[in-house]
Amino acid sequence: EGDVAETDAIPTEFDPGKHTAGEVLDYLGVSEGHDPVTVDEFQRVLAAEQAGKARKGLLEALAKASTEQDGGKEQ
Repeated sequence: EGDVAETDAIPTEFDPGKHTAGEVLDYLGVSEGHDPVTVDEFQRVLAAEQAGKARKGLLEALAKASTEQDGGKEQ
């Protein structure tokens, strides 16, 4: 009984390794019509993908989206 309340109260972090590349892009708000996540969450998911599956096409799309988020400026 207490486990259910704890599970509901603590959101599970998005794990890109458990999702398709398209789902990751949707979650991060890179895909058209999806709201973007915070910069910190974007960076966390990017780091998780790099440390996990490191899908080349996905990482390239995230790098492009990150540049666009920053307005093309270097950090």
